[in-house]
This record gives sequence, C-alpha cells and structure tokens, in this order.
Amino acid sequence: MRILIVEDELKLAISLKRGLKEFGFQVAVAFGGAAARRAIDFSEVNLVILDVNLPDVSGSALCREIRTRNVNLPIIMLTALGTIENKLADFDAGADDYVMKPFELTELLA
Repeated sequence: MRILIVEDELKLAISLKRGLKEFGFQVAVAFGGAAARRAIDFSEVNLVILDVNLPDVSGSALCREIRTRNVNLPIIMLTALGTIENKLADFDAGADDYVMKPFELTELLA
C-alpha cells in the first residue's frame, strides 16, 4: 500500500513516514497542496493522510478537490482542530476518518 502524507510540520512528517515504513507501507510526503496534487496525479496513491492546516491551501479544500478527482481514494484528516463543527466540515468535504493531534501511531494504523 502506498500512502501519501500531506503535512507541513517536518518533524511530524518524518516521524510518521518512519513509523509507517516500519509496518511495511510505501510512504511519500508532500509538504503542501501543490506537491500533494502532483503526487496524486503522477503516482499511485492508495491512501492520503491529510493535515487540515497547510501553508498554501486548507486541508478541507484539498480534501474536496481530491474527492472530485478520485471518489474512492481514502482520506484521513490529521488535525489539532477537534470541535464537532471541524469534524463535520471535514467529513462533508469527503474525509473518511479524522485523527486528532497528538496521536499514537497505533491509533492511526487502526
């Protein structure tokens, strides 16, 4: 399985990539919306782990855009924004799941 992590926090992206690779996943990292779009358009991606707060686009908007391109690509939102309104907005944008920061890798794997 090939996972695309879209996360602008370098330390978190590296840690997450390392942890997922230990479980046998192929992992790529995009640090913003433009890089994420390129990765989705030009490589095989089976799952997107998408930060809500990105420097160049909102994760919710990018989620909505990904959904228009690929309705079946699973998307897990990763965020520190945990109100019910935030969660519902991201589910409405097309997210399949919502994981709150900070989190344990085992929670994300589940």
